[in-house]
Amino acid sequence: MKTILVLHTGGTISMSKVAGGSVAPNEKNPLMEQEALFS
Repeated sequence: MKTILVLHTGGTISMSKVAGGSVAPNEKNPLMEQEALFS
């Protein structure tokens, strides 16, 4: 059996471009809604 290690660092999947062109984190991270997959 193979083991897969998944590292979730937040990354840009939970970030948006804001005024001025910088990037800021969103309040809601869509990956965290899939918590059942990781437990």
